[in-house]
Amino acid sequence: MTEATCRRGSSENEAAFWGKRFLIVVTGASGGIGRGIAVSFAERVAKESLLVITGRNTARLEETERMISALGRDVNVSVETCDHSKASFRDYQDLLGRASARLPDPETVVLVHNAATVGNCSDYVVSYDDEKTIDDYYRLNLTSVMTLTAAFLRCYDSDLGPTRTIVNISSSTAIRPTRGLGLYCTGKAAREMYMRVVATENPSVIVCSYDPGTVDTAMSKQTREGNEECSTRIQNAKKSGRYLTPEVTANLLIRILEHGNFRSGERVVYTDAPCVS
Repeated sequence: MTEATCRRGSSENEAAFWGKRFLIVVTGASGGIGRGIAVSFAERVAKESLLVITGRNTARLEETERMISALGRDVNVSVETCDHSKASFRDYQDLLGRASARLPDPETVVLVHNAATVGNCSDYVVSYDDEKTIDDYYRLNLTSVMTLTAAFLRCYDSDLGPTRTIVNISSSTAIRPTRGLGLYCTGKAAREMYMRVVATENPSVIVCSYDPGTVDTAMSKQTREGNEECSTRIQNAKKSGRYLTPEVTANLLIRILEHGNFRSGERVVYTDAPCVS
């Protein structure tokens, strides 16, 4: 991001955002963008804040925990092994209940919906003939987002309580149809519209759908190897210097959140991040 394309932020906004105890839940934090977001928050939050990191792979979550602990910032971490393709609303209530017991008086609570799968990235829509495959895909990539959000809003249901923020990790495919990614495109588009409804119904909740750009993750490798159109996009991103690491795009998200220069519910792109002053 160049000086000509980024926006200036203010140190006052940063201080107002970070000078509080945070309780942060990040789904899909065992690697990639989710891990980057968890570590980026841990680098900045106040002492005694709590990071709840979720995912299916306990060993990789514990690796994320070790990375956070190595920062030496007196931030607590709760590892929650959770298969979001199977978790129920009650499971999410229990997860948030455990988090609230560890940090009963947060000043800011943040929910980051990062967990997602791309599906079979070479299947065209004419092949979508198995209802269970479709249902299973949306169970993880859409339904779990809805039920976890509902549990979060019920757990923190007062405008007089902590400041509430919900982040949906989106994609350019939410607004850009891509051959072979019918499930992924529609899932991301549905999540964005759902977040707009969340913002409309809950005007005191800060809601952000974040397009992280083209990022070097296991998912991008999967799409690069299985989808010609995606492979071309990734190669173009590399040539133009816009193939980001998870750490870089996570830090750009953090800057967008701390400056708050977006309309709640709307999509923001990594290039919207303010410049470092």
